[in-house]
Amino acid sequence: MYIRTALGAALLSIILTVVPLAADYSAAQYEGNIVVTNAGAAVGHVTVKVETNTAALVASGFLDPSFNNVWFTDSGGNAMAFMPKPGADEWYFYYPWTLPTTSTSLSHIYMGGPDMGAPLYYLPGSGGMTAVDDPSMELGNNFAIEQRGYVDTSYAADRRLVYKGSAFQTVVPEAGVIASFIGAPTIVRPTGNSDPSGHWSNEANAYDNNTVTAATSAQAAPTDYLILTRAATTTAAIDLYLSIAAGGAGSTVDIDYYDGGSWNNLYSGAILDPGAWHTYSIGSYVSVEQVRIRRSAGAAGTIALWEVRWTAVDAAVTASVITGAHTIRTEADGTNLELYIDGVLEDSMALGAVTVADNVNAWAFVTNGAMPYMEYQRVYVGGVLEQSIEWENAATFTDISGNGHDATPSFPAASSDPDVSASLDAIEPVDPADAMGYAPDEGSGMAGGAVPVAPVGLYDELTLDHLPGAAVVNAILDAGSIPRALFWFPFVFLLIAVASLFMYKWSRSLMAVSLVAGAGLVFASRIGIVPYWVTVPLVIIAVGVLVKEKMSPL
Repeated sequence: MYIRTALGAALLSIILTVVPLAADYSAAQYEGNIVVTNAGAAVGHVTVKVETNTAALVASGFLDPSFNNVWFTDSGGNAMAFMPKPGADEWYFYYPWTLPTTSTSLSHIYMGGPDMGAPLYYLPGSGGMTAVDDPSMELGNNFAIEQRGYVDTSYAADRRLVYKGSAFQTVVPEAGVIASFIGAPTIVRPTGNSDPSGHWSNEANAYDNNTVTAATSAQAAPTDYLILTRAATTTAAIDLYLSIAAGGAGSTVDIDYYDGGSWNNLYSGAILDPGAWHTYSIGSYVSVEQVRIRRSAGAAGTIALWEVRWTAVDAAVTASVITGAHTIRTEADGTNLELYIDGVLEDSMALGAVTVADNVNAWAFVTNGAMPYMEYQRVYVGGVLEQSIEWENAATFTDISGNGHDATPSFPAASSDPDVSASLDAIEPVDPADAMGYAPDEGSGMAGGAVPVAPVGLYDELTLDHLPGAAVVNAILDAGSIPRALFWFPFVFLLIAVASLFMYKWSRSLMAVSLVAGAGLVFASRIGIVPYWVTVPLVIIAVGVLVKEKMSPL
């Protein structure tokens, strides 16, 4: 009975004591305010630059040289990914929320103390990072590329997660979409036609790469279809250049594509962008063998199909992805090409004989804002890890797989929005009596003179914004001018009392009750609700209880 009691109480004590040691900044020794200013229109998803004397902070003991004891948060205590720029007194953090028009907001930096498990990630410059071509990094038809980080799926030209020219790429082809494809994107056109009813004239003009000549039809609606053919190719959209003569006002068209098994409607309705190119999106990459068009309604004015084309690749997969933190993984197993988002298979396409071309083109990753911060990147070929990259404080990121496929990163030179800037206020100790202060404009980084040292934790109880939900509770209490202690102290001691009663019901041992109560108070002290000295009376009482139990066990 006593062995079971002791083991149960000891286990609970360990759990309650260790929980606060999870990745956070609760044990930080110093705190600084970062004033973020937006001088322009409202903007979000910004990489923000802040300057500080990094070498002085390290030399003065504020920072570990590995930068593992640093943490950035917004005003609400939400963690932000960050990095120091190697060889410069510049730090960058990623602010994913909205900065209102011509506004100032407050963020925070915490430092000092133990390893915080901070989100210290790579924040790329617009050029992302590159790696040289190597035979062992040629993908073939058996590979996997996995990247974890914050993905921006708003559209911008050349927004690429992975790129190897004429071989393979993972890109943002349009807003809210990620696509991975094999081969060089190539514009193709039909190579033949079929006009069974003879409703069209000059049919071959629809694919002669000339927008001055056209296939036309003056037939009253509905016309028969003009069918345009070619060998199967993979595409996600078809471009048409259409117009209608004045006499055909109100005409509508039907446009379909054939994927090798059935006809699928691409568009039905009034001509879009008459007299100009318009891209009709399929929504995903499919095999296209034929395209057909007809006038479905309207008067007999002449309809002109000036040109048809589309951009083809060898094989491709797509997925709808909202901007945010994701794990993106594209893999091929010799049979299928597959795209996974956060571990979920989103799209698959049979490879057939398709393989990634073996060429001498270099690799480029996370370019033009595709991934504002990257946690890691891993490349597997034939099931073997060939490259593994994470941030490090160096001009070259070492391949930690040991295969020598290092990456050369680019770094920002300024905030990603020119209207956004940030400045670091003086850094102060979290415990005011525990350390000296720092002001960023002081050359040495330290204020002179000795200061007395008080016990750690003597003055910092009830600073609980690092706990889930505590910031909201404290805001309500502060808004109502209710002392925080009036809520938190009864709340904690009630929880400890309930836990102690349950332990007594289970064990019938006052020793177990004492251990649970002690563990609860230690836990409350470590997370900042009560000061450590509160545990002293408990120790005295517990000793008395244990003596009593020894003399007359219950």
